[in-house]
Amino acid sequence: MNTRTDHAPTPRDIAARCGTPVPGGTCTAPAETAPMRPTPYDRHEWEDAVLHFAFPSSVRYVALMLAHYAGPAGHLPAGGMQHTGRMSERTGLGPERVRNSMRLLERAGFLWRPARDPLNGSRVRPITLTMPPARARGELPNTGEVPA
Repeated sequence: MNTRTDHAPTPRDIAARCGTPVPGGTCTAPAETAPMRPTPYDRHEWEDAVLHFAFPSSVRYVALMLAHYAGPAGHLPAGGMQHTGRMSERTGLGPERVRNSMRLLERAGFLWRPARDPLNGSRVRPITLTMPPARARGELPNTGEVPA
């Protein structure tokens, strides 16, 4: 008896996973918008990485607000606290500063948002808080040596 709950991937699953699918289910190119989650989300590690990154204070403030409202997996659902108006109201920062802060966090790899839906561009997109690769965070690679 097969107890697997997995299902065969749909064309939408394949497109989301690998970019442009071709007949036969193979990919022509990697997806550009696939989130990179090198390590599971840990709020304290994420906040520490943000605070040690060379961000202006307003970006760190927005990041800490996002972490406060994110779920245990670092996810904020669509239409949530990340709405520019709500963030502006809660932080006291102007809407443009909030938008710029979110863009900087996204470019640095600290958050991921799906691409804008051209049919519903004004919808507030969900956000997943992510840890950028160690090199982007300015950390040296771990050699595995234990200090004496």
